[in-house]
Amino acid sequence: IDPDKKTYRENWETPKVAAMKAKVQAFWSEEELQGMRKWLDVGAGNGELLMALRHLNADLDALGIETTQYKIEHATAKGLTVIKKPLEDFAADSYDVVSAMNVLSHVARPVGFYAALGRIVRPGGCIWMSTG
Repeated sequence: IDPDKKTYRENWETPKVAAMKAKVQAFWSEEELQGMRKWLDVGAGNGELLMALRHLNADLDALGIETTQYKIEHATAKGLTVIKKPLEDFAADSYDVVSAMNVLSHVARPVGFYAALGRIVRPGGCIWMSTG
């Protein structure tokens, strides 16, 4: 996938970012979104959720983690922060929201995955997940 191609942006990225933005806005109010400081997107892919978050709260410290190198390169080429880092290396209680969109089907040990997300999200924070 070439992120510089107009057809890619028009046919895939732009509609997907708009859909992610709508999902976030359906779940959180504007006030709640503006009160968030840190968001971790697990399985960030090409960064569509991170792009939507950037539009919704420019001050949000949004980090994506991803295992696929070309997706990391694609996302970082758009100015997003996406890295390869195991969940175990994140500090406890450090994120307002931890999202995992369409990731569960790729997880070998779901109970351990849920436990890791629960450790990373701050008390009173949110684990936001969906499956395809």
